[in-house]
Amino acid sequence: MALLDLCFKQGMAFEVVHVNYHKRDTADRDQKLVESYCNERAIPCHVFHAPVLEGNFQMAAREFRYEKCRSVILSSHADGMMVAHHKDDDLETYLFQKQRNSCVTWYGLKQEIEMKGVRLVRPLLSLSKKELIDYCAMNHVPYGMDESNLNPVYTRNRIRSHIENLSVVQIDLLHIEKNERNREREAYLNRFASKLANSSLSEVEYESLSQEWSFFLMYWLIQHGAKKALSKAYLDELDRQLRTAYSVVHPLSDRLRLIKQYEVIRLVPQTEDYTIRVERNQRILQPIRFQYERFEDSQRFVCQTSDFPLVIRNYKQVVNQLDPNIRRSCQRWFIKHKIPLEQRESWPLVFNTLNELIYISHHKQQLGVSTDTIECYMIK
Repeated sequence: MALLDLCFKQGMAFEVVHVNYHKRDTADRDQKLVESYCNERAIPCHVFHAPVLEGNFQMAAREFRYEKCRSVILSSHADGMMVAHHKDDDLETYLFQKQRNSCVTWYGLKQEIEMKGVRLVRPLLSLSKKELIDYCAMNHVPYGMDESNLNPVYTRNRIRSHIENLSVVQIDLLHIEKNERNREREAYLNRFASKLANSSLSEVEYESLSQEWSFFLMYWLIQHGAKKALSKAYLDELDRQLRTAYSVVHPLSDRLRLIKQYEVIRLVPQTEDYTIRVERNQRILQPIRFQYERFEDSQRFVCQTSDFPLVIRNYKQVVNQLDPNIRRSCQRWFIKHKIPLEQRESWPLVFNTLNELIYISHHKQQLGVSTDTIECYMIK
């Protein structure tokens, strides 16, 4: 409510989003309080009623709240959203991170971030909760107290209670500690900026990071699309695998994975399967997501008129359906030529209309066809 009043008095153009979770008796009171303030000042106010949220309520509630804010931002073409996190919230987040032993890119709360493609700004981080309550009292701004913040079942509430019992000196020292750690992180990011921007590095480069590997691994994964908070235990285990295993394939998300192969560590997107149907005398307009730089010439193979329509599929999609001998032959060929995993998965195989394999791109094995029929070319 302090943020709302400050924005109004600054003459800003803005809209308000209020979410009612109906989890406590005073929820409707708070909704009416916000609606009344906005109605009296002709401020657009969007109220959303949350359904019953399963699992971790606080996490689910946050997801629901930010998704509704995002929908209003997009529909109203707003620049972003402001939230009223304050100095105590900043410290609470820092202590929460320390307690969980999380490896994070920033300790506490940042003044401005991007969340799900939306700009999020926290303009009140320099003010304490007490200062904001005093502001509301001095300016006759109505507000409600959320009694669920006193429930010790939530870790954040226990931390919040702990902060309230700290002295001013203790709180200041914690903020100094947090700010110093963030300065160290910023210096580290600047130092390794060029390496962090690359999606691959050699095993030798990785081992040369010495004691700084955990920082690098965390930033590297997050910068390229992994989740934002990674535990030290998770990073320790991943580091152990990278240092001891000959090859590693580790999923980081639905779209990204980490692969160690042939003494190179890479961040690689998940392979997309493809199926392309080719009729006679047809030009293929659909590109194949496939790259192989060893050979620069086109690849020639032959097939019969009766083989059409041909179907091109990638190796990952059909590997379990292949004859075991052909599968072993492919694997040996891939290993001999040191074909990285993601290229193997995208490798094109050609099938005839009877779903019989007749050609494997770049592979010398010509499968069960005569040589007096149609010539086909796979061009780089």
